Amino acid sequence: MKTAIEFAGLCGEETALDLYCGSGTITLCLARHVKKVYGVEIVDAAIRDAKENAARNGILNAEFFCADAGEAAAKFARDGIKPDVIVIDPPRKGVSEDVIAAMAQMAPARIVYVSCDPATLARDVARLREKGYAARKAHCFDLFPRCAHVETVLLLEKKRLERSGQSMKKVRFPIVWILLLAAICALTAALAKNIKWVRQEFPMDGSNVSQLDSAQIAGRLQRRRSSKTARRCM
Repeated sequence: MKTAIEFAGLCGEETALDLYCGSGTITLCLARHVKKVYGVEIVDAAIRDAKENAARNGILNAEFFCADAGEAAAKFARDGIKPDVIVIDPPRKGVSEDVIAAMAQMAPARIVYVSCDPATLARDVARLREKGYAARKAHCFDLFPRCAHVETVLLLEKKRLERSGQSMKKVRFPIVWILLLAAICALTAALAKNIKWVRQEFPMDGSNVSQLDSAQIAGRLQRRRSSKTARRCM
């Protein structure tokens, strides 16, 4: 949350839009740093909770709408609402093309993308690049221990063209960096899990590590995987 607010680059006078706002967690955090914030969520119960959360915390500059993210974004664009910052925290399937088109039409200076799937994040960043946005920085969080999933917060900004004589240069951010960071986090989590299992199965002090039979470890790992597969098939 702190990173998303930091990436938004707020000074207190902005209008912000939080798509996929849920019960308003990010929206209400944004409210303390902006002049006005709108939250959109398709689940009616979540919007009721968001409004109650705002009331309980005395937040008056947050307004919530129960609607599909794409339809709401399109309506905001038609109504001429021009947020300075848009925050999106979509499900694993990512952002639909109509939402991306509507965001581009509203033309915020910055988009903060909170993602739980690096694959759909990379896809959506590529689509937003076509709409004039460039990824500037990203931060990965290992919120899902002992699995391959990772949470990523990424900042996109409107592309700025730098004049050098008659040439125009675009600043680019390689998407492969995002995927590489995610892969490193996932690999580290998996490695830590296996190391913990080996230590539990083969208790020893550091001086005996070199005496460990690698074939013995491999055999037990294979039996462990077979056991898991059998349980899933039951």
